[in-house]
Amino acid sequence: MNIEQAIEFFADTSKTVEDFYKTGLCSYCGACILVCPKKAISYKEMEITVNEDCIYCGKCLQICSQNQKLRYVTKMSEKADNFFISEYLPRLRDIPFGKFEGFYITKSSKETVLKESMVGGTTLSLILYALNSSQIDAALITDFDSNGFPTGKMVKSEEELLISGGSKYLPSMSLSRLSKIIEDTNIQSLAITSLPCQAYAIRKFGTDPKTAVLNSKIKLVLTLFCGSGLPTKNDLKEYLKKNKVKEELSNLQVTKKKRKKFWRINPQDQQRYIFSTPSNKEYNFSSRKILGMKTKDNCRLLCPDYTGYFSDISIGAAGVTTNLTITRTKFGEKLFQEALQAKYIKQKNLNFLEYFLINIMGNKKRQKNHLAYEKCFCDTRFY
Repeated sequence: MNIEQAIEFFADTSKTVEDFYKTGLCSYCGACILVCPKKAISYKEMEITVNEDCIYCGKCLQICSQNQKLRYVTKMSEKADNFFISEYLPRLRDIPFGKFEGFYITKSSKETVLKESMVGGTTLSLILYALNSSQIDAALITDFDSNGFPTGKMVKSEEELLISGGSKYLPSMSLSRLSKIIEDTNIQSLAITSLPCQAYAIRKFGTDPKTAVLNSKIKLVLTLFCGSGLPTKNDLKEYLKKNKVKEELSNLQVTKKKRKKFWRINPQDQQRYIFSTPSNKEYNFSSRKILGMKTKDNCRLLCPDYTGYFSDISIGAAGVTTNLTITRTKFGEKLFQEALQAKYIKQKNLNFLEYFLINIMGNKKRQKNHLAYEKCFCDTRFY
């Protein structure tokens, strides 16, 4: 499915998100579950199903993070404009960073945070500062559920936050957990860690009455860079089969551990998954290897957003131990500067290795897709 075919798909009222899930292009954001008026959509073991209660209202297709139509109305398309980077950092001019307030190389100043982080700990430190300074009541992050698969988790304390630290690199459907805070009067101000697709879906919440209230509650959106999408359930199954894991995926539990390598270049080599069988046999794999199993037809084919244009702050790996942090809104920049002043994070200079790695990640993972979008939406028929 190409971009134009996807636009036609989402306009077809005989379709549901289950049909879209079967294409392999779903990004597992979870927004569809929030807006369904009949609660007909369910997500279990990385599969999306729609039951007989569906009334084909089309709300799930409208909110879907892979439905890119709203991304290209004039006001929203400005988010992707990257002209300023040429003057600011000319060697990065071809990477689709989008508009921003500030552009920094950062690292957490907190040892407790660094112990739990994949790379530089900037994301955890910013959430921690927002919690400790009472700017948010809670944060929606990603953690493993009781069956060992990533899911959205609400945290309200430093202890809860640190326990759930570290990237997961598997689908989570975390936005579906927001249904619990719509009527929760104890949570009036929320931070969310998201992928670019989820941040885009959040910006569309105001288009549906059922989720409009979330616009006032979600105060801070932190987006992690995503260059190549997430593995599907079939990808994961194929990977386990290739590595001679005989048990069914539903019978395995997954946890994470750190594996430090002095020589590592890819941060994803540090994190690994432990697949445990009911008989306590363990299979160990790095997240990099699992991500390497992604099929060609996955969510990255339709999503033009590498860094999270619709977030308040975007964060990715700049190197092995540092983050590239992009503030995009006035509030995001203000919070960042406050956290810097309070010594939750520290700023570093961009060195040659970081320039090199950022260029590799940005150019390989997003430039061609970004340019394809510009070509597809060169006229106004989808505006």
